[in-house]
Amino acid sequence: MWMIIKNAIGDFWDEMLWLVIFNILWLICLVLIVPYPLATFGLFFVAQDIGEGKGIKFGQFFGYGLKFWRQAYLWGVINLVVLTIMWINFTFYGTVEAGWAVYAQMFMLALMVLWLVLQLFALAFYPRLVNPQYKLALRNAGIAMSRYPVLVLLLVVVLVVMGVLALFVPAIIVIGGAAIIALITNRIVATIVKKEQPPELNSLER
Repeated sequence: MWMIIKNAIGDFWDEMLWLVIFNILWLICLVLIVPYPLATFGLFFVAQDIGEGKGIKFGQFFGYGLKFWRQAYLWGVINLVVLTIMWINFTFYGTVEAGWAVYAQMFMLALMVLWLVLQLFALAFYPRLVNPQYKLALRNAGIAMSRYPVLVLLLVVVLVVMGVLALFVPAIIVIGGAAIIALITNRIVATIVKKEQPPELNSLER
């Protein structure tokens, strides 16, 4: 697991300038809402290129998003609906004056975290698909999470650590919060894909 973090840090160091720029653009798109799915796809596709040692350019960030705009907006709409429903349930249980309501809230919170991790895995799978589709990316993400719970836990820990650090050092969010998460998720999925490949393919890669 340490190699995953080490490689992700190396990825960020190698392309720090572009990643800081992309991270700022991603934050702007998040605020504007409409271009957010395009920016998110662009960030994860660029992360995969960096992980493979490919050079990146400014145009790739929005280029990937525009190339796969249908998939990006389908992903965005589905997540908007699902997270809205989850948030409504979470806040509803907070208004219920009963002992079980606290456990219901905890369950909804855990469900939201699980959904977030599932989506991060799916986003990292998109660039690896010949024909990127939400259903296939989600299926691969679900299978990967079920087979490698330790790596799922690693990503959850990363998200928690990044969240805590952002509370004390908000600049982290601007400098590279989303980019770092994308790079680590990409490295986790790359590790899983390599483990799932036949031995002869791995030997060829070496």
